Amino acid sequence: LQECDAMNGLVYEMVRGLGELQLGFKGELTMSEQMEQLADALSNETLPMWWIKLGFPSTRPLRSWLINLKERCAQLEDWIAEPLNIPKVVDVSKLFNPQSFLTAIKQLCCQQTQGMELD
Repeated sequence: LQECDAMNGLVYEMVRGLGELQLGFKGELTMSEQMEQLADALSNETLPMWWIKLGFPSTRPLRSWLINLKERCAQLEDWIAEPLNIPKVVDVSKLFNPQSFLTAIKQLCCQQTQGMELD
């Protein structure tokens, strides 16, 4: 759930910012400083600062980052398709907060094997 919330927040901001930028290019909105920064980042093929703040740590260029974002979405979509089953393989490098996932797995294993809580 945390992963989906983080992804939804990032994608929402991306869509909102790009929509505003498109309206600014059409002359339907006055270009703000944030819109100009977004346009500059996209033209330089770098990540906009706001996406970095909402997203995940990365040193990738924009194109590679977007491909990675799509892979992250696909992993979450696979998980959403069967929410009650833990996937047999999870690429933890594609999680926003891998530590919380690993902690949840530890807790689940403790409960199932020893009937104990990890906390």
